[in-house]
Amino acid sequence: MKLTDEQLKLFNKMIYEAFVEIRSLAGVGFSKQAATLADAFHNLPVSLFDSNFSWEIARMHIGGYQKNYPRIVENNIVTGSYNDYLVMLDEIEALNKSPKDVRKSVL
Repeated sequence: MKLTDEQLKLFNKMIYEAFVEIRSLAGVGFSKQAATLADAFHNLPVSLFDSNFSWEIARMHIGGYQKNYPRIVENNIVTGSYNDYLVMLDEIEALNKSPKDVRKSVL
């Protein structure tokens, strides 16, 4: 599947956010979480330009990280992941769907 320019821009932003989070995690000594996040994203830049891009494989890798480090906000304090990458992925994938398809998936 070929991604649109808009989807590629949004993936670029998501990868940027992952790099910022990796840097932040490493800076405060959470090297295992930083490594897990890097592992979840390391194939994404290459796969974005593959004609066989798979939303399922991207979701599997990113979901593995998100399952181990869910984004939790309590009293304005974020623990786990700083970002919800699965929500970002869903928003990017939704750009493929017509408004009619999006209504169906929400209902």
